[in-house]
Parts: sequence; C-alpha cells; structure tokens
Amino acid sequence: MSILQRLNQHLQDLNPDRLIAQWGEVAWSEAEYAEALETISLIGQRLVGTILADQEIIQPLVAFYVCAQVDRYLNQWARRYRSSLQPSDDSDRRAVATVKGDTQLPFLKPSAYVDRIDLNYASQKTLESLPGVGPQLALRIIEDRPFQSSRDVQRIHGIGPAKAKLLNYLTTVNLAPDVSSLSQAMDRFSGAPSFTNLVSLLRTREGSSMSLTLLAELRDALIHLAPPHSGTSLCAHHTRMSDITRWNEQRKGLSSHLATSASTAINTGALLYDGGYLPFVEKLVAEARESVYILMFFMRYVGSGHYPTDKLVDALAQAKHRGVDVRVILDVDDVDGVAQSRFINEAAYEQFRELGIPVLYDTKGRKTHSKFLVVDNRHLVLGSHNWTAGSFYAYDDTSIYLDSAETVAIYRDSFLGLWHQFDDRHVQPKIQRVKCVEPTEAGGETVYRDCESGVLMDRAQFCEAIQRGSYPDYYVRRYRGKLVPATKPNQLRFDNLR
Repeated sequence: MSILQRLNQHLQDLNPDRLIAQWGEVAWSEAEYAEALETISLIGQRLVGTILADQEIIQPLVAFYVCAQVDRYLNQWARRYRSSLQPSDDSDRRAVATVKGDTQLPFLKPSAYVDRIDLNYASQKTLESLPGVGPQLALRIIEDRPFQSSRDVQRIHGIGPAKAKLLNYLTTVNLAPDVSSLSQAMDRFSGAPSFTNLVSLLRTREGSSMSLTLLAELRDALIHLAPPHSGTSLCAHHTRMSDITRWNEQRKGLSSHLATSASTAINTGALLYDGGYLPFVEKLVAEARESVYILMFFMRYVGSGHYPTDKLVDALAQAKHRGVDVRVILDVDDVDGVAQSRFINEAAYEQFRELGIPVLYDTKGRKTHSKFLVVDNRHLVLGSHNWTAGSFYAYDDTSIYLDSAETVAIYRDSFLGLWHQFDDRHVQPKIQRVKCVEPTEAGGETVYRDCESGVLMDRAQFCEAIQRGSYPDYYVRRYRGKLVPATKPNQLRFDNLR
C-alpha cells in the first residue's frame, strides 16, 4: 500500500493539481509530477492531521481548507529567499521625524520613511538638496563617481568626518546593476514573495532543470514539518470538522467586513520587528490606565527576573496595582497535543493566578493561535510574536501597532466574547503539580510533595505512583541507571517539578 493510500480518508479530495496549476507551465516528467503530488499531499497531512468528525464531514470544504493551509505554508517557505534577493529596507530608506499624527504615547515619535539619495545616480539638483552640499560639492561628487560605499565621500575635498557621517545616513550606493540577474520575475517575487512567484523566478533561471529544483524545495518543505518524535505516525495531531467550519465562516465574515469597513480610521501605526516588540509592549503596558486584554498562543514565564517575558508579566502586575483591568487568555492543548501549549503556558497561568490577575485557558480542541493585546480601548498590537525569548530574538517575527478606536473595538469585542465563552462554559484544566521539597546532601531532590493532597513521596514512591497511572502528566525515565520522574513531553526543559 502506498503512502498516499495510507493517508486519512478525509484528505483524499485534496487534489494537489489545483496548487500545481497555479504555478504555470512546468516541464514535469511523469515520475516528477507524481512525486510532486505525493509530497504536497504529505505536507497537507502534516499540517492538518486527522479530521475528527465532531460534525458532518463536508468533503469539498475539507479539501479547500487543506489546500489553503498548504498554500499558506508554501508561501511562508518562499519568503525566506526574499532577503537574499534584495537589500534590506534600511539600506535604501531612512526614517524621518514628522509632526503628523497624535500618538498619545510619549515614547512613540511619528515618522515616515523616505528614499535615501543614490550617490552614483542622483542628479546634481538632487545632490544639492543634501545638507551642506552646494553646486560645487555636488559636481565633485558626480566627477568622483562611482562609489563603492557611502563612506567613500570622505575622499572628496570639502567633506570632513562630520559631514561624511551625516551623508552616510542620508545616502545610499547602488553599483552598476547586473543586467543578467534582473527580471520582471524577480521584481514580482521581491514585491510579493509567494511560492507561485518563486516558481516564476526559477523558470527564468533554471530552465529545463526547473522541475528538479521545485521538487527539492517541496522535499525540504516537507522535511521541515517532520514530526518531533522519530517513529511517530504522520497523523500526529488532528483538526476538528467544527474548526474547519468556523475557519470558513470567519473567512467569509472577514471578506464581508473588509468590503464594508476597509476605510477604518487609523491615527498612527508602527511596525515592530523581532526584538523591537518587547520594549515597545513593555512601555505600552506601563502607559495603560484603563484596560489591558491579552490573547496569546505561547507565553513562557520563568520567574528568574532575567527571562524576557518576566518583565512583561511584572509590567502587567504593576498595571493591575494601578487599578487597570488586566485579563489574559492563553491556549491549552490536549496532553498529546503537538503544540505543547499546555506545558509552555502553565507557569505563566499559575503566576497570573498568584498575582490575582484574571486568566483563562481556551477550550481543549480549539487552537487559539492569535497573538494580540488591546490597551485602553485605543491601542492594538497584533502580529506573529508569541511571548517567548525565541519569538523576541531568534525567529523572524513581525507585529504591528495601531492607534485606531474603530479597529480596537473589533478586537476588544472579540476578546470579551471569548472571555465570557471560556469563563461560562469551561472549567479551567489543572496539571498535577509535584514539588521537590527536600534535597539530599549530594544536591539531588528526592522528596516530592503532591501540591493538591499534601502527600510526601520519595523518588521510588513517586515513580511507582506514576507507573500506576496516578499522575498522567508525568512519566518515568532512566537517568544514570536510576528511574526518575519527569514531565510529559520529555523534550521540554521545564520539568514541572518545582
């Protein structure tokens, strides 16, 4: 039986031909095309998993959903190449302070991006617009072209270190373009880095070997989705039919909303790249006077005072002390869930409860993948940042800040609707917590206390209780020849024994 035949029966209508058709004409061999179809099907299986029939299965909707998830993932995969095909925004653009806009935030300066002036191609009149550059100096710059770097202007008589430093900020240098590398396909991909546009770009560069290159990309994309445990089946997680139906309704609702409300007024906006998110949100929470509502997929809290998210949790505690209405909703998955949010979010959940900050988990079976916070019914931060060190510093994450009462009202109402739904219908899950209470002389912690019952156990007793099934959130592993307790899943460093 082939791999395709072993896939979940509800994914048989995926029809990968729909996706491949978007890529235009490719000279596939019969074997290459069959492998492309199979690889796309496997990517869909990894992304969606088993379809759980908690309501009637609608095959065309399932196929449409899986195609949309595969298309989204391949587009994300293609975006990795854009930075290598074009210079970063900072090389050709610069931020300029402006008096436009009322930010209501003392730490946010209104600004706009303008193009830097190209020293190698700018006209004399354009060069004269630079501060300290008159007609004679502009002519010297033109006569001394081409420049390899903006710093090369220091060799021109009349430009000292101070002026060169200023010009380095205001100007850029583009060398003579390599004509063979420029094309409309590259322009399309740089402006809209989708997988379809990546295929168009490859078509201009790879020629007859393009199909092999595409297959290599699809194989790598599939490997990137490999299950975390070796030997785990392809159906490592699941998607409920009700979630697919809800996704489709939200998609239709969003289209309808955009058609009628696309002109929502926005006073100010800002892009928050990678590590720029953390200090901005910390300052924003410090300015809160009425409310802070947070919906987050991952929120890791360590409590050491040095982990990045600890600062944000402290800022929320200070906001509550000022009388601000602070509420938090976190994702929680099943014990065998692939995302492992049940374990990642637990420490933050417990810390909020200890601080007296209202906090709720979403319902099991529902994946709350959103990441946003609403402050004072006016400020919104929305994007891909989780509250983890990896999201702040290691991953390529981007969020946006918007000052818009109309837009914020949509997210505030959505949050409050979820809050009442989870608060009324869902009993918050608890993970059995066992605390190490007595270290041995050698430093090992061997006496454990059940935080709910108060029962004390040594290591052997605790391991035996786990093996009896009394603590389903723990398992026993062998370490240096001894059986020791640990928390599921075993790849997490956070062992839940504190």
